[in-house]
Amino acid sequence: MADEGEEIKEVYAHFGLAYYLAGVFETGLALSILKLDFLKQQRKQAELRKGIPFDRSIFNARYDEFLGQQHAQTLGNLIKRLGALIDVPEGMQGLLSRAKQRRDFIAHHFFRERAESFQTRRGRKKMLEELQADQQLFEEADRELEKLLRPHEEAIGINKEKLQAYVDQYMASIENEEALDP
Repeated sequence: MADEGEEIKEVYAHFGLAYYLAGVFETGLALSILKLDFLKQQRKQAELRKGIPFDRSIFNARYDEFLGQQHAQTLGNLIKRLGALIDVPEGMQGLLSRAKQRRDFIAHHFFRERAESFQTRRGRKKMLEELQADQQLFEEADRELEKLLRPHEEAIGINKEKLQAYVDQYMASIENEEALDP
């Protein structure tokens, strides 16, 4: 049997992972809105500007500003905004709602409402199970959001291969910067 200190560390670790995955889900919503709104608009404008040079610095500034506005929104407002941009199937709406409710509970109430449970081995075990279920919920919500967005991404010219190539290029640039920074 693990000692009490290890059990406590495990609860904290799983809490951290659950909260991190909730953040990944929330970021996925912000990026979804960016694709459905900002990038869609940018594509339309590019089609109208045929022959006019593309200014990457202006695009990057607008991109950062738009994404910053999304990150300033609450999770509930991001979910509402997504629903205003595309038809979200009822099952997906329920999943988004459950993910929001669990994220809010973890962020604002989890340790306060589980204070007594945290004091016992059985209680910590239940907390771990609860946090692991939340981790799965956030991962599922993020996966389903990606599936929901796929046709919309393809409609604006984003495909998995192009996106993966961009991510790989970006990650390589980060690794190169880190290698140069002692």
